[in-house]
Amino acid sequence: MTLRHRTEEVDATVTEKVTLAPDVVGLTLAVGDGQEVPPWQAGAHIEVHCGNQRRQYSGAP
Repeated sequence: MTLRHRTEEVDATVTEKVTLAPDVVGLTLAVGDGQEVPPWQAGAHIEVHCGNQRRQYSGAP
């Protein structure tokens, strides 16, 4: 999975998935290979690339 935040991309792995509501999940992501998570700002979104699919999500640090 690749995360895109503004113009930065990092490779990430889902380490935890929690069902929050029938159609809502919370994901915990971890980055590897010494990459750092880009700085987070209130109201920011991430774009998740998984195979041929791309989705944007709001999130929290």
